[in-house]
Amino acid sequence: MSQDQSGRRVMAIAPMPPEKSAYALARYSRSPDSIEQSIRWVYGHSSEKFWDQFYFDYGHASIADLGHVIICFEEISELAAIRLEDEPLWDGQAKSSRYQNFAASRWFVPGQIRGSETEAVYEGILRSLSEIYRLLHDPLIAYLSERDPRPESMKPADYQRTIAARAFDVTRYLLPLAAKTNVGQVVSIRTLEKQMTRLLSSQLPELRAIGEDLKEACQRPPVNLWGELCGQSAGLSDPLAPTLARHAKANAYQESVYSDLARHAKEVLRGAGLDQPENWGPVELVELIEPHHPLDEIVATLLYRVSQAPYRKILEVVKEWSEKEKHATIEVATRQRRLTFQYPSSLPMRRTRRKELSCGRPGTAYPSNWSMPSDAKSPL
Repeated sequence: MSQDQSGRRVMAIAPMPPEKSAYALARYSRSPDSIEQSIRWVYGHSSEKFWDQFYFDYGHASIADLGHVIICFEEISELAAIRLEDEPLWDGQAKSSRYQNFAASRWFVPGQIRGSETEAVYEGILRSLSEIYRLLHDPLIAYLSERDPRPESMKPADYQRTIAARAFDVTRYLLPLAAKTNVGQVVSIRTLEKQMTRLLSSQLPELRAIGEDLKEACQRPPVNLWGELCGQSAGLSDPLAPTLARHAKANAYQESVYSDLARHAKEVLRGAGLDQPENWGPVELVELIEPHHPLDEIVATLLYRVSQAPYRKILEVVKEWSEKEKHATIEVATRQRRLTFQYPSSLPMRRTRRKELSCGRPGTAYPSNWSMPSDAKSPL
């Protein structure tokens, strides 16, 4: 902490339970008290009552941006990791498929196929991919070493690590989305609450189970290994984010919106022949789409999210629609939404000065139509 004769102070505050730190900073903005006085106040009062009143009843969502948590997810599928990370405000890293060998890793088996004939076929395909992944690594290292010999200025150990990473960079394209991985994240408890709701509302059983596990983790004290190693365990026996966890539940709108959109897309795209791949014509694997009208972009994006047709083909159809037909698609995406529910991620939003939500352009001026599997993984 620094201090001069003007009274200016700059200080760092030690970590606190996230709900309590957010409470202290929120009170700090609404009170003439110093931060020390605010922390002492919070220590002697119920943060649960504060959160129930200001966050959940009054909707002061920005309060939850003032508390942050570290959450780790282990042995989840790559598909679950991708969905987990799908937050606009998210910081974290997953197990690196460039620097770690996934040959010994297992894969996720959906509960719906366990004990069935499909499980044997599924396991056989994944074992084949895993074996090819393992067998290609050494030949790739030999090839890359021959093609790019070690510079004299580079240490042998550094060179070996670099070549191994380049080899994994090639073979990781064989990893299926069922491959198991780990994810560590640092997020605000505002993002955490949205993440829990989204996971609990998912159509994928694995994501719903992860949502329940996340909710339970927030109701328990956090793992305090660092404090145990340092002999500093005081103050870390409180549950991580109990009030947010108590309120977390599946969102009926998020549970149904993509099913509703899928039914709508199937109907409207069938009329244009886009439900049949043979009607698509030549398709580029990666295509940069020129800028187009925001309304067309929103409607095409919503339909693209729930169909298999290429974005450009959908856009060509949407451009021919009347404005009434375009708004009909947006109506399907929003008709069951209440003011407190998030819009689907396919529907871009902007916030006005009056804090009213209205449709706006997506984040990029040039949407891209990617046929490459997400995160360089095969789609199985």
